[in-house]
Amino acid sequence: MNAPPSPPAEAAVPAETPAVPRRLSLPTQHGTTRMGGVDALRGIAAFWVVLFHHTVRYGHHYGYGDNPPFKIDGGDYAVHLFFIISGFVILMTAQRVSGPADFLLSRALRLYPSYWVCLILSFLMITLLGLPGFSTSIPRLLANFSMLQFLVGIGNIDPVYWSLQVEICFYAWVAVLIAAKSLHRIHLLFGALMVVGVAWHVVKPEYFQLTDADPFLPAHIQLIQRVLLTNFVHLFAAGTALFDLRNGRRKRGALMLVASAIYAAIVVLPTAAIIAGILLGVVAFAVFVPTRVLANPVLLFLGTISYPLYLIHLTFGWPLIRRALAAGLSIQVAIVIVTALTLALAAAITYGVERPALARAKVIKKRLLQPVAKQPVVKPAV
Repeated sequence: MNAPPSPPAEAAVPAETPAVPRRLSLPTQHGTTRMGGVDALRGIAAFWVVLFHHTVRYGHHYGYGDNPPFKIDGGDYAVHLFFIISGFVILMTAQRVSGPADFLLSRALRLYPSYWVCLILSFLMITLLGLPGFSTSIPRLLANFSMLQFLVGIGNIDPVYWSLQVEICFYAWVAVLIAAKSLHRIHLLFGALMVVGVAWHVVKPEYFQLTDADPFLPAHIQLIQRVLLTNFVHLFAAGTALFDLRNGRRKRGALMLVASAIYAAIVVLPTAAIIAGILLGVVAFAVFVPTRVLANPVLLFLGTISYPLYLIHLTFGWPLIRRALAAGLSIQVAIVIVTALTLALAAAITYGVERPALARAKVIKKRLLQPVAKQPVVKPAV
């Protein structure tokens, strides 16, 4: 299973008409509303996924001449950490937008520039260097530019895109609440999705034993489960609960935590439910206990580059590992070199593409969202 880091919430344009009845805000840290510890966790999760794919998944797919000196397993749970973080940070963006169009445009400007660059690089790496088990074509590439290819049953160029699609479905639900001026009722949405999820689990329990990226899961079932967030609604809800608790809505936050725990106990495997609880505790620590243990330069750097790192690491790293092994390098040396190159590429995309794009995002949003000024009507002279 593969997955990306949840993208960080950018500074949003102040809302003229608040999407929620009262504005909630987080104390600033390092001059921004983004909390350093949460960013660090995003970096840890991204690097966890990289090491998982390079030390474990690669071996499952292609085998090793000899075993690497260490294996980092459990990459699935790194994705769960992303989803908890996303549930927490997305409200920091949603509460500051002027409407659903503002919200969706903010997300699009944040996600697409780096995604498009990584998509093209992934296509070129697979096409030019080859990667057994991965197929590419121009129609598939063009469909992947939308990031919505899953809606029409077209496969991903890179399998890690599946978790982006789960995030998109979550954003869509949030946009619906913003449009209805009901963001403050997000707990009711989660409650409804959990009821549907439990019913789905009763009817089709076998599908909950498969991840949303599992090739054995029928395409139409994948689509249903992604749209309804059936495998992950408890993680997004738990993150949102932390946001409520951090902002004084203790009763609602506690209620969502209890609901998330009950849902996990019913539909999730016991081990996954326990680990989700541990991950929630880690995120809560980052949110409620300011500490330089997490917010240190190394982890903050990983958090900064986490989105491109997630997007590019597999289709960039695996072809290079194959070439390195074919050239006679040991698996240990190959993993170290390729991981270092992947970090460098992710940093280049972050500072060469993502940062400039975000710098222009406010200007683009202002141009696209500002009302068109009415031109004065000039009456013809009599």
